Amino acid sequence: MFSRVYREGRRFPGTNLVLYVRPTEQLRRVGITVGRRFGGAVSRNRAKRRLREALRRLEGRLRDRGDIVLVARPQTLTAPFVEIVSEIEALCGAGGILTEGAIDADG
Repeated sequence: MFSRVYREGRRFPGTNLVLYVRPTEQLRRVGITVGRRFGGAVSRNRAKRRLREALRRLEGRLRDRGDIVLVARPQTLTAPFVEIVSEIEALCGAGGILTEGAIDADG
């Protein structure tokens, strides 16, 4: 899935992460990658957990179809969590994968 999304999808770079979106008719699939330059497994897993939780906060507003890949950047480990959530929301909006008029689960 990852290589196909990289090859055929659209890229939306941000400060803390890069979002790749590939529209499909299949149900939504999400992938999260963290490169080896993050250091050990503990750092890589922490970055993945932060991205997974930030994306979960937008779950009710995401479209049901397509492939999404989030690629963490080193700033993912140190950025405030609220900043990561708002960046993912902005990149998803630019990528056209947010549904219009939906209300998020927290408010």
